[in-house]
Amino acid sequence: FAVVVSLFMFISHNEQQRRQQDFEAICRDRIQRFQRDLQDDYQALAAMTTFVSAQQPLQRDPFVRFADSQLALLVGLKSFSWVSVVTDAERRAFEEHIRALGQQDFQIVEHAPDGRLLPASRRPLYAPVTYVAPETGNTRALGFDDESEPVRAEALARARATLQPTASRAITLVQDEHPQRSMLLLLALADKRGATQGYAIAAVRTDRMIEASFGDLAAQGIALAVSESQSNGSTEQFYGQSPPAGDHGLRFEHAVTVGGLPWQLHFWLPETYLVSHRSWPVWILLAGGMLFTGLLGMLVLALVGRGERVQQLVEERTVAIARANERLTAAVAHSEALERETRLRATQLAASNRELEQFAYVASHDLQAPLRSISGFATILEKRYKNQLSEEANEFLAHMRESVGELQQLIRDLLQLSRVNPQQAERAPVSLADAVRRAREQLDSDISEKNAAILVDPLPVVQGDLRLLTQLFQNLIGNAIKFQREGETPSVRISAERISDAEWRCVVADNGIGIAPDQVKHIFRIFKRLHRDDRYGGSGIGLALCHKIVSLHGGHIGVESAPDVGSRFYFTLPAA
Repeated sequence: FAVVVSLFMFISHNEQQRRQQDFEAICRDRIQRFQRDLQDDYQALAAMTTFVSAQQPLQRDPFVRFADSQLALLVGLKSFSWVSVVTDAERRAFEEHIRALGQQDFQIVEHAPDGRLLPASRRPLYAPVTYVAPETGNTRALGFDDESEPVRAEALARARATLQPTASRAITLVQDEHPQRSMLLLLALADKRGATQGYAIAAVRTDRMIEASFGDLAAQGIALAVSESQSNGSTEQFYGQSPPAGDHGLRFEHAVTVGGLPWQLHFWLPETYLVSHRSWPVWILLAGGMLFTGLLGMLVLALVGRGERVQQLVEERTVAIARANERLTAAVAHSEALERETRLRATQLAASNRELEQFAYVASHDLQAPLRSISGFATILEKRYKNQLSEEANEFLAHMRESVGELQQLIRDLLQLSRVNPQQAERAPVSLADAVRRAREQLDSDISEKNAAILVDPLPVVQGDLRLLTQLFQNLIGNAIKFQREGETPSVRISAERISDAEWRCVVADNGIGIAPDQVKHIFRIFKRLHRDDRYGGSGIGLALCHKIVSLHGGHIGVESAPDVGSRFYFTLPAA
């Protein structure tokens, strides 16, 4: 009974938490929708400034067509307008110019105390509405000087200072016959010298803007109240209603920024809604648990008289367990024999590896001597008989020395690959930053020649061999510098992230020529070269060596790449 009651309390608590989480998830989803809609409005303003910048001098008909096309895609915007910047000295010429373009009654105006529109008073700077779209219902705003009202002027000043989408505080639009709460979204357009050329402005009905993103919440019983922080530190609620006092429903608050202005969104789900949508399975669980408790008591009573049978079953199980233990002992003995055989084979494999390494060393050493002789004699022939030989013969000698050099490099690479084995590898804490520094020192001439940029993020300490990890980074950085497009400056970025308590994931990213998708799975094979032309040298052993070093450290290596985009080599290493 105590377990059932505790389970009921636990599930009721979890149910309440689940409701709160579901409620917050719905609210966050609508907030994201609101922010996406706001970003669409910002992008429309940016598109407007780009269009105006490309259309100088700006004409009325192209502006109206472009603005109408943008308004057709957006919700909650009443109009788009272009506001010019006019000095007092330019005012008369500007008004005559706009009249000549077809707006015959155009003049710069402002609000009189009684609400009428009168010619604007003289001031150093004006910001008149020059064009507006759609024109139907909005022509009254033409010529209105936004610098004549403090709220609009303050928004213009912030737009000039930030050159980012900016929102005004609450206003009443000039073209509205009945006062309604609205706001302006502004984006200033500046020339190369930083001087403001004008403003792209979207007139927004605040309630329509909010309902476009949050209007469907009411169908789910969720209420929304929106408030705005004022410049004097107070808060003004301008949309929705606050929850009544004493209501213990669900609450969620979130702050958003609209054009630089802080808005606070207050979501609440009334307690009455929660009661009407009570989760009955929790109460069914309680009733079922009580029934189960009663049945369990009856079962216990039925089992009391069966003690003798239980004792008999215990004895039978004891015999079965004894037999199972005998089988287990035999299995353990067999496992020990397998373990001894495995250790013997491991010893034999280690001896074989040592023999292979010795063979590779001797073979490499013995092959170097005749190659040096061939290279020496080719050099002597070229020095003594260069002028006596034909141009084709000299070209053959050059090819001979070049092939000998490639073969010597191949032998050195093979020898280096054979030396990467568990017996010679050390296991100690190694700073990857130290390994990268040593690798850069080895590649200093190549980095200086190509003017390569090597960017190194903070790197961890791992468990490994400093010599091998230095070789790993040297090969990856060297490939990033070598496999580069003509005229492109190499850029390499080295970073690391911890993916578990025991492992780090390192990334070496470059801006090189990249790798075709069908070749990615082959690049770590020995002697695999993706480029056979003379632009990129190499033996095809470097990435095979990288794969062997990473595997020796118990990690794995891979690559993400695309042609002409660059490559991201990633590998894992054990944490120190």
